[in-house]
Amino acid sequence: MGPASDLEKAIIGAYEARCTNHEVDQAILNEAYMKKMQSVYDQFGDHPEVSVLFAASVMNTMPWNYYDEHLKPKPMTV
Repeated sequence: MGPASDLEKAIIGAYEARCTNHEVDQAILNEAYMKKMQSVYDQFGDHPEVSVLFAASVMNTMPWNYYDEHLKPKPMTV
């Protein structure tokens, strides 16, 4: 197996934002991961897996809370 591609390095770098050995609020880690995945998406958005990972990272910042009180999608969900 050869060296990691730029895409693979970007995804790994983003995922590292979710990992820590310290006691940290998961919401902070989720927000950091989403911001990193936004950057990966900006660079590699035409790659289907990147689109899925970015969407999942956004969803992790608001689990099961995707609609407002009028049942309209929240801004980051559309």
